[in-house]
Amino acid sequence: MPDTSAPHTILVAIGSNHPTADALIEKALQLMSRYISDLRTTETLTTEPIGIISEPFRNCLVTGRTVLDAASLVAALKKTERDCGDRRSLRRENIIMMDIDLLLHGTKRHHLQDWSKCYIQQLLPQTDIKFPQKT
Repeated sequence: MPDTSAPHTILVAIGSNHPTADALIEKALQLMSRYISDLRTTETLTTEPIGIISEPFRNCLVTGRTVLDAASLVAALKKTERDCGDRRSLRRENIIMMDIDLLLHGTKRHHLQDWSKCYIQQLLPQTDIKFPQKT
């Protein structure tokens, strides 16, 4: 649902461990551009999986602005995951077609446990987010 206030600055993390991860990330970015303006991405890093046994992940951070409230944005991000082929059945096999997590909406942090992950900390300086990086 659109918010009547000014657009919110957002930060999201994107990851995939599928062999076509880079193409899937590009597809996700294209879909996200429908509801996030001023979309910017960091470099994409290859990282080892955290908490699962799988192929390495490709991860990046995305910043932008949106008029959506946080709940509506999360719903749109989850739809984007599905549109990129993500399915629970695949996740049970540790295949993550697309994982998109909202980290920041305005000044409110989300997924607090993700902020300390090495790849997040490594990529944050590549963003224009001027928010304390420590949780």
